Amino acid sequence: MKKILFTILALVTLHSVSQAQFSLGVTGGPALSTGNSSNFIDNGFGLGIDARYQISPNVMAGLGFQRFSYDANALGINIPGVDFTINPITASVAFTPMTEGITPYVGIKGGIYDTRVGIGSLINVSRTYFGFAPTAGVLVPISKFIDIHANVEYHTLFVNESIPLTEISLSENINFVPINIGISFKLGQ
Repeated sequence: MKKILFTILALVTLHSVSQAQFSLGVTGGPALSTGNSSNFIDNGFGLGIDARYQISPNVMAGLGFQRFSYDANALGINIPGVDFTINPITASVAFTPMTEGITPYVGIKGGIYDTRVGIGSLINVSRTYFGFAPTAGVLVPISKFIDIHANVEYHTLFVNESIPLTEISLSENINFVPINIGISFKLGQ
C-alpha cells in the first residue's frame, strides 16, 4: 500500500512540475570592475548558467552559477601571469509586470562568491565571501520555448578578514558590473 501511495504522490508531483514554468539559460558578456576594485583588477569577461521558476505571473525565483575572469593590474598597469576569478553561486528573486511578449524585470540575487587569485602555476589563493547583486533585465521571446535574455547586475562582495601572522586587515568590498546577454529555454509549457 505504501508503494502505491508513493507512486501516486510521485506522479502527481511530476505532473505539477511539468506544468510549471521552468527555464534554463546561459549568458555571457563583459564584466566591468568599478570603484576601488578597478585599482587591482581590469575589466573581464563572464559566463553563467541559471535556472528560473515562475512562482506567479509577477515573480520568478532562481538559482545561478557564474564565472568571471579578470587580469590583475596595479595602478592601471597590467600584471602578466596573474589572473583573478570570481565564481558566484546565488539564489535570486525577480519581479516583473504582467506582460505578454517582451518582459522586463528587476530583482536581487545573493549567495557565496568563491574568489581565486592565481600567479602562474606557483600560487593559487582562494577565499569565499558573501555578496549580493541588484539586477535589471529583459526577456524577449523568439519562440514559444526560447527567449533572448539580457541583464545588468551590480555585484558587491563583502571582504572583511585579517591576514594571518600580520596586523593587516582587509575590509575593502569588491564591486563589478557584468552586462549579460544569452538565451533561455522554457520547459514545462
